[in-house]
Amino acid sequence: MYLYKNKELFNDLLIRASQDLKINEALLEKDYFVMLLLSAR
Repeated sequence: MYLYKNKELFNDLLIRASQDLKINEALLEKDYFVMLLLSAR
């Protein structure tokens, strides 16, 4: 399952993780896609 395909769930996850980890949502989103690309090798 790719979380980014469900925009509502993905955004909710980014918001919650951002609040818990005190990290900018944009950085979490970037890291998600970087890891997705790296795992596709």
